[in-house]
Amino acid sequence: MARRLLVAATAALLARALRPPTAARPQTRLRAAVSTQPFLYDNADTLSERYASYEDVCEAAAVDDVAFATFKRDPAYVDVLEHVSCDVGRMYQHRLEVDHPAVFHDDRLRKTAIAAAKIGSPAVYAYDGWDTSVSPTQLRYLAVLGDLRAVCGGRLAGQKVVEVGGGYGGQAQVCLAGADAARRYDVLDLPCAERLAKKYV
Repeated sequence: MARRLLVAATAALLARALRPPTAARPQTRLRAAVSTQPFLYDNADTLSERYASYEDVCEAAAVDDVAFATFKRDPAYVDVLEHVSCDVGRMYQHRLEVDHPAVFHDDRLRKTAIAAAKIGSPAVYAYDGWDTSVSPTQLRYLAVLGDLRAVCGGRLAGQKVVEVGGGYGGQAQVCLAGADAARRYDVLDLPCAERLAKKYV
């Protein structure tokens, strides 16, 4: 019963979100309290154009090594996924040190974050406690891993994880890298993003 209600509610929300514009909609500016990047959504047409560009980047990176080498810097990709600022990265760094020190000090996870800074050419910055520059997005993935461990009783070992909207698989890569890696990790996303995740992870 609860599952049917959830499916019905999700379908209603999607139908409302994807409805064609009947008249000019007012623009809505969304800004996180600490974000340095405003997101401007003016109508469904603009969103579909933006996501079409994102899909093009995913598709190209999945099949072309030259595009893969820099996909994390492509403006269309940054707009959707790879947009954690240096300052927000510092906040994730602080959360790791305070809330998830075991994650912060795990050598395998640190090596994974450093290696990810060399894949796709993301923006990287120097953070305290790191010997080299890392991507603030990777710091977010590490913090989320700490949160997942907390929800799962302190360990991911033996767990099956499904990530909806997993993008290029950065979170999956981190969750599979630790000493207590998830038993299984599935990324569900647009077909082009899933192809990119298979190449990335």
